[in-house]
Parts: sequence; structure tokens; C-alpha cells
Amino acid sequence: MALIPQETIDQIRDTADILDIVSDYVDLKRRGRNFFGLCPFHAEKTPSFSVAPEKQIFHCFGCGKGGNVISFVMEYEKIEFVDAVRQLGKRYGVEIKAEQGDRSNKIFTLLYDIHELAVEHYEGNLHSKKGTKALEYLSERGFSEETVRKFRLGFASDEWDTLLTKVKGANFPMEVLDKSGLFAKSSKGRFDRFRDRILFPIVNLSGRTVAFGGRDFSGESDAKYLNSPETPIYNKSDILFGLEITRDFIRKERSIVILEGYTDFLQLFQHGISNIVATSGTALTNGHVNQIRRFADSAHLVYDGDEAGRKAAIRAGYTLTRGGVKPSLVELPDETDPDSWIREIGKEAFEKAIYDGIDVLDFHIIHSGYDLNKPADRSNLAQDISVELAGIKDPIIQQHTIRRVSNLLTVEDNVLINMIKRRSRRQRDQTNPDDYNSTNFSSPADKAQLELIRLLAMGDEAILSPLKEHISTDHFNHPILRKLADQLMIDEKMNFSQLLENFEETEHRNLVSKILFEAENHTTTFQATVDCIITLEKAPLKEQISEQRIKLRKLEQKGDDASHLLKEVISLQSKLNSLNNRRDELLNLEP
Repeated sequence: MALIPQETIDQIRDTADILDIVSDYVDLKRRGRNFFGLCPFHAEKTPSFSVAPEKQIFHCFGCGKGGNVISFVMEYEKIEFVDAVRQLGKRYGVEIKAEQGDRSNKIFTLLYDIHELAVEHYEGNLHSKKGTKALEYLSERGFSEETVRKFRLGFASDEWDTLLTKVKGANFPMEVLDKSGLFAKSSKGRFDRFRDRILFPIVNLSGRTVAFGGRDFSGESDAKYLNSPETPIYNKSDILFGLEITRDFIRKERSIVILEGYTDFLQLFQHGISNIVATSGTALTNGHVNQIRRFADSAHLVYDGDEAGRKAAIRAGYTLTRGGVKPSLVELPDETDPDSWIREIGKEAFEKAIYDGIDVLDFHIIHSGYDLNKPADRSNLAQDISVELAGIKDPIIQQHTIRRVSNLLTVEDNVLINMIKRRSRRQRDQTNPDDYNSTNFSSPADKAQLELIRLLAMGDEAILSPLKEHISTDHFNHPILRKLADQLMIDEKMNFSQLLENFEETEHRNLVSKILFEAENHTTTFQATVDCIITLEKAPLKEQISEQRIKLRKLEQKGDDASHLLKEVISLQSKLNSLNNRRDELLNLEP
């Protein structure tokens, strides 16, 4: 197919004036530096649609749509990218010469190539002297050499730039390095993202490695797992670990076993259970369910036997139900995971547990924590369940589920139906229903990430300059914010209109445009910025302390020795307290 050269796209984007184009469709009025009008994409009475001429971007604070001049024409005219570029080119007199193939295809090819090089590099490390301890660890966990080699497990040594040196020697463009997700960046330059970790290659359905999951086995890292950020070739909401190998087994069974972790997957596969996938450290998404529905009609959720695992399993069960896949949930013993449990009880008993799994409603009720003898608790549980049922589009499935809930909770059908209708109306009335745009960044860590993104977008050197070496892309765990940080730390003064084209998914682009608009009139202080950095450094430690305290209480209740966990909590608390001194050190940098 004939495509448009990237340099032509850049020329058109930089030539076309977004205010000029949008004014053809919207009556805009100046308000400060920006222009506002009634949104052309949804009905409204009060103008919430804004155009920022200086940034050459638009955003509607009502429906959430946003982007640059090209995406505006695409959205309004309902045409493809190439047609929008041609339309703008014709208007501004830019000659368009089509060519076969395009730069973006080349970028994709290079991104696949750099990941293959990384797999070979890490795999070589694991089977060298550098990887001796990592191999011993895998062996102790019960993984055979055949499994290790089949899934091309690797090892990243505890050095800053071994992979970076290798890819530079292969002459990959810097653009590819920055988009690959394999490297982090600070004011001191690029460095390897994965260090001193066992690596699990994440492979797409075409058999190409697109990302990595890295597991700490030393016990010294704050984060047990570190995953690749989202990139042009990796969207974690769409890719299921191991599906490229197991899809034929799943298709044959028309049933799938869903796990959370890489080691859970490998252990079950090694034991001969093959209709499996893992979610690679993320919640089960609608994108995952769309993949699953192609191969299976039913799904068995086998998540960790702790509170977090059970809550995640319940959420996943309802996500499957809404997506038209019948779920069952497996109850694991307390504080066990699929990896350890199958080694303890064997394949036969494990398979029996899978197929003895229970319905998501029963599982939810068992682990709800409510006393169903109390009307108020039954009402609260019915409200919780109605939230999940409101998203079920199939009327037959919804009606069947309502009847089951009615019987289980002794609640009239019409009461549940009214609850669901209210919830459905609320969901429809939400101005911005998609997952990313409805993100409210409510936790302290989320707010701190957003604050640093705004600071980077503002480019306030008075604050940024003394703190640059203390801000890293590793501070950002929200995928869109991490990708934004990757871009802004490369060039804080970059063209925002061009930046938006790096976010190909409409919902991602909408969120980014909103953040960039909000950054425009944002103000902050040096002290607030330091507090953000410290908040993000404290977050993983607080999470670990919380997890260990839960385990500690359970051991104490059983009367077991918990001294080792108590020491670990004290050690973690000491690390947390030391960050207060680090805050004072950073504050001393204020110019």
C-alpha cells in the first residue's frame, strides 16, 4: 500500500495551524492563552472544548477527546490517518509523494530486532559464569534446563550498561533505544533498565519478543518484579504470557487456566498442564478477554491464596463474565501460590482442584467479609455485585446472574434490577468512561507521579535543574505516565503536537492531551517537588511493610514463630525512615 513519508507528515503537522483548522468546525472564543467552544464530538451546553495554539493541541474536558491537528481531522471527518494527512496537505499546498513502506514499519522492525538481541544477550548471561547463582536459584525452584531453554530465560547482570554497549555496537538508532523500553534515562544519560534480575521474555502471538519481566532473586531490591513499560510493540493490556505456545492446547480444550505470574505458568507447563496463560503482573483486562474469547469458552482462575490474590481473582472473574467467557475460581490454601502448590500436591490433585473450581458469585460471597445474616451487609454486598453486573451486555447472562444473586442473598429480583439500572445510568453519564481517561490518580504515589509529569511538561529549570539527576523514569509505574516521562526527559521542550503522535491508542492520546493542558497553568514549589520524589521512593517500601505485617499477624494468630518477619519489618521501616534524611539532603539543593 502506498504510504506517506514521515518527513512529509512532519511538514504537514508543523505547517497546519490547529486554530485555523478547528475554527472551520467550532466557534471558538479566546480565554487567556487558549480558545474554548462547544465540543463537536458530544452534546454540551457549556463550552469545555479547548484549543492551545502554542502547543498545537486540543482537548475536551467534557468527553475527554484530545490530540493534534491530524487527529482532530481524523476524528471529525471519521477518516484514516493517511486521508487526514492528504486533506491537510491539499489545504496547505504541501506536495505528497507516496512511497512503498514507511518509517514506522522500519521502527517496528528495529524494535523487534533490538529485543531479539536483548534475548540473546540475557540468555547468554544466564548460561555463563555471571549467571551461576541465577541458574542455581531456578534449579532450586524446580525448573528444569529444558524449561529454562524452551522459554529462553535470561539474566541481567548487576551492571549499568552491558546491554546498552551491545546495542550501540549494533548501530541501532537512538530513537529505537528510547522507544524500546529496555533503557531508562536520567540527566546522566541512558542505562540498562534491568539489572541483577532473572528475565522472562514476553512474546507476542507472532513469536516475537516484545518485552521482559524481570524478577529479583537476591532479596535486596524494593520491587520483586520489574516489567518493561509499554512501547509501540508492547501493550500489556493485550498480551498474555505464554499464549503463543499454549494457544493450540487452549483451542483444543476450549478452556483456559489463567495465572498471575511467570513462575506459576512455567511450573504448571513443566508439570504437563498446557492450556494456560499468565497476566504478567497486571490485572486481567478487556483486551485480555478479547484474546481469550478467540480460543476458549470457559476460564479457570488460579490466583495466589492470599487476600490480594482472591480480590484480583474476583475482579478477573467478573471481567470474564462481562466479556462472555464463563469463569470458575480455584481456592488455594492460605499463603500459597500455584507454583509452590503444584510442587506440593502434584499434577493430578492440582487438575482436580482446577475443575472443582467455584462460580465467581459464590467465591465473592465467601470472601466478601460480610455477615449475610445482617440485612445491611446483604445490601452492601448486593451493591458491590450490582457494580459488576451493570457491565454485562448479554441480557440472558445478566438475567441468569441476577436470579442467582437474588437466591443467594435472598433479595428480590426487582431490587437488584433497579440497582443495576442506576449503576448503568451512572456509567453512561460519566463524561469519560474509558479506563485511562477515568484515572483519577487518587493515591499519594499516583498524585506524585502526575505532579512530576506536569513539572517536566512545564520545563521549569529553576526547579528542575538541581533535581534532574534525582528524577528517573523508574519513578513512574503508571504506563502512560512512564511513557510520557520517557519522552519529556529526552527533551523537556519538545513539540507537544509531535509528542501526541507517539500515543497511537485514542484513549491514551486523550489522557495525555488532558495532562498537557493541565500542566499549562500549573504551579509548584521546590519543596513540593522534593516531596513527590520522596513519596515515590517510599511507596514500594510501604507496600512491602504492609504485606509483611499481614503475614506477621497471621503467624502470631497461629502461635508460630514470626521473629524472622519482625526483623524484616524493622529493616524495611529503617529504610523508610532513612528517606526522611534524604528529603533534607534534597531540600538543601534548592537554589
